[in-house]
Amino acid sequence: MRCVVVLASWTIASCGPKATLEAGDPGSPAEETPASPSPLVAVTGPTEWSEPGGLCMAIPAGWSGTTAPPPDVLALDAEEGGVHLEVHVLPPGTSPTTDRPGLVLAFEDLGSYRTVPLLAPSSLRSWQPIDPAGPMVMAWWSEVGARTVSVEATFPNGRSTEGLDRVQPLLEALCTR
Repeated sequence: MRCVVVLASWTIASCGPKATLEAGDPGSPAEETPASPSPLVAVTGPTEWSEPGGLCMAIPAGWSGTTAPPPDVLALDAEEGGVHLEVHVLPPGTSPTTDRPGLVLAFEDLGSYRTVPLLAPSSLRSWQPIDPAGPMVMAWWSEVGARTVSVEATFPNGRSTEGLDRVQPLLEALCTR
C-alpha cells in the first residue's frame, strides 16, 4: 500500500502544482529525534566502581575518568604518563574492531593470555601507530557470563613496558560481583 501512496503522490505531483507538507501533516516525513548521549558519570580514584551487569574494580589513586552504560562502561586516565584504560561490554561472541584510524594491527593471538585475570584465558590484539608520535593500543577480551568484556590500554608509543606496569593494578582489580 505504501508503494501505491508514493506512486499516487508522484503522479499527482507531476500533474499539478507541488504541495508543501508541513511537519505533522499526514504524509510528511517523521521528524527524527536525535539520540541523547549516554550519561557520563565522573569517577576519581581511590574508589570502588561497578556497573549493573556485575563488573567491578577498585580504582586506585592517580586515576580518573568516566563511567557510562554499555558498551563503553569505563574510561580512565592516569594522572601521569599518558596512559588510558577502557572497559567495554560487547555482545557475546564479538571482539574489538581491528580497524582503528591512525593505527596498524601489529599482533593478534586468540585465547592464550592471562594478563587480565578476570578474562583468563583471553585474546590479545595490539596496534602500532602509523605516526611514530601516536599512541600504541593493546586490547584483551573474553566472554564473561553472557557477554564479551574488552579491556583496552593506550599508552605512548615506545613506552609499552611502562604503560603495562601502570595499568597492571587495574587489570588485576577488574572483577565481577
